[in-house]
Amino acid sequence: ARLRGRLAEAAGWLEQALAACDAQTPSRLRTRALQGLALVHREAGRAEQALPLLAESLSIERPQGRPRITAICLINYAAALTDAGQLEEAAQALAETDAITSDSVDGLRTTELELAFANIDLRRHQWDAAASRLGRALASAENNADHGGIAEVLCAIADLAVGRGQPQEAIAPLQRALAIWSRLDVPLEVARILARLDRACTAAGEVTVAGKHRRGYQKILSELDLNEACLRLR
Repeated sequence: ARLRGRLAEAAGWLEQALAACDAQTPSRLRTRALQGLALVHREAGRAEQALPLLAESLSIERPQGRPRITAICLINYAAALTDAGQLEEAAQALAETDAITSDSVDGLRTTELELAFANIDLRRHQWDAAASRLGRALASAENNADHGGIAEVLCAIADLAVGRGQPQEAIAPLQRALAIWSRLDVPLEVARILARLDRACTAAGEVTVAGKHRRGYQKILSELDLNEACLRLR
């Protein structure tokens, strides 16, 4: 339901799952429910509601000695902290992730971690640092055929171009990301890309094209009964 943009439905199921947890429930199942509900809140643009859930999942996982699960929790925590503007705390969470995944050979260390650090750099207007990290994140995602990861990095690359005052340079990566999310049939991500295309095209003086993109994302939000907080525009 979350991937299809049905956030209220997803929240309802996850709240039921959390309510069903008791002292006999394996810790990993409670962690999964907490993380899932937190992700729904973040998707809806409610980072502040996600943070205590993510903090609780970390308090469960840190003593368990499961570094990969802890790292995933930390990256999600850092993303919500970044959304909430708590950039120093987000950087600390990512530094902890970096420390516990230093021996990892999968894509987590390069793609998700570099993207998460880059998102902090973007918030701080540290454009060159963000560009370097995004280049590494994109190469990792492409090497691992991580299509969702590729689209997320492309979106951040477009945000970088807009931040640098180069909106025309944002259009091509956004069009590529749009093709990926459309193929994967993830409507909320499609709406997010269309909103960024609206912004980039408007800034580039392509007013007619921008209006088409605006109507597209507004239609998706209406169909999903969501508001523009879900777009997570920087």
